[in-house]
Amino acid sequence: MWPEVEVRNLFLAVHSQHEEEVERALSEGSLANSQDAQGIGALYYAASGTSSKIVSLLLNHGADVNAKGHSGQTPLHRAASNATITHLLLAAGADVNARDVCGNTPAHLAVPFSTAEMEETSALHVLVDHEPTLNTRNYLGITPFHLILEEHELDLNFFLERGASATLCFPDGRTPLDVLLSKLGDFETWAVQSWADIVRLMIEKGADPCSLLPTGKPLVLAYIESLPKMGHSFREDMPLGRALCKHADFNLPMSIGVEPQDTLLHALSRNCGANDGSKLQFGCLFDNVLRRGADPNVRDKSGRTPLLLLLMSQRNNRKAAFDSAKILVSHGANPWISDWEGNSAISVAKEPPRYSDACLHYLLRASLKSQIGMISKCDRRSILHYCTFREWIEAVDADDWTESTRCISAAGTSFRPEGLKTCMLKVLAEWYLETSVERTEGVSAGMEQRRRYNAQIIRDCHVFGIRLDLDYYDYLLQLCL
Repeated sequence: MWPEVEVRNLFLAVHSQHEEEVERALSEGSLANSQDAQGIGALYYAASGTSSKIVSLLLNHGADVNAKGHSGQTPLHRAASNATITHLLLAAGADVNARDVCGNTPAHLAVPFSTAEMEETSALHVLVDHEPTLNTRNYLGITPFHLILEEHELDLNFFLERGASATLCFPDGRTPLDVLLSKLGDFETWAVQSWADIVRLMIEKGADPCSLLPTGKPLVLAYIESLPKMGHSFREDMPLGRALCKHADFNLPMSIGVEPQDTLLHALSRNCGANDGSKLQFGCLFDNVLRRGADPNVRDKSGRTPLLLLLMSQRNNRKAAFDSAKILVSHGANPWISDWEGNSAISVAKEPPRYSDACLHYLLRASLKSQIGMISKCDRRSILHYCTFREWIEAVDADDWTESTRCISAAGTSFRPEGLKTCMLKVLAEWYLETSVERTEGVSAGMEQRRRYNAQIIRDCHVFGIRLDLDYYDYLLQLCL
């Protein structure tokens, strides 16, 4: 047993935070692990004080750093408000995973003592830096990170980067992102702040991009609908957009603002080409969705594909819409698929002055390019399954330029406006010119035949009023030399 008087003096000195008296008491005997009438050691009390020197003295004299006191708490639990003492205890081997009678770890108790002003100087930060225990549930199912989310506006990035789970649910089933979104309020308010980076990090760590905002709208949809304002009232929060589009489900959940059969691509098509003067490029958002295998030809309740919706929207800037359309087409979007009213991307692009000739030319050329290499006419026609222009199908099936032009010319007034017929002929002419080497390969006097072949196509184009790129004329000139 320890001498009663010396023990009493030690505990009185610890409670009064009298450093000299503690040092004197410890120097007179082995009292570091002595206990009071309740069986609690001096270090337990010293840890909740303000004197790091007293804690150091006790530790240096061999005090048990993990000895428990009231409610099963250790000195590390008691030091929850003091970063310096927490550091001393950890250096002496304190157990960061120790639990009290409620299942709380020291990190649970340190959360209320951490503030944004303290930055990374709080006991909580010291604990997390030493050994993250942010995902340890107490007996109520609450983790330290849950407490951080619910009660405090701390630097969430710090904790997420140190292993805090973005998917571990609260006992009531809410996810960390659900709780965060409920506190942030209106999307257009917090999106211009640093919260966008925190939400992005949560998404990248597995949080659901379709988590609902307080308005009842999915986060990813709210973001996409904010795109028309990007570069104006919003910051250029494209990293958040890329993360959302990289991880969100292709099919949007039924909720506020979501139409039946709406997909992520349809939502992007409505908003990525908005005519607001923004210089931001949104093609990366389409690309992030399509690279994961999203169907570019999926239809909404009106039968519209994302490509058709993009080009049909009256609010879309034509250039921005065309740029995004190229992304869709490069991933297999079929410009011939029509909605239930018969509109297709081709039929929309052919109507002046909505889109330039370049848009129609690109769509027709992409359609034709997808057929290059098809062996049989049956294979070719499978690409054009949705095409409503019989003459175009026949022109593609034709075996030579002359037959192709005859098919298109025979269409008469079925191609309106006249620019559609001209554009079709131009695309076919380019195709035949670019494949002229293959068509004359192995033929005797092949060079001469190729020259005549190309010259005929270029001459016909002149008659039809078709302006070809100079490269085709240059190649013909080379054949003549």
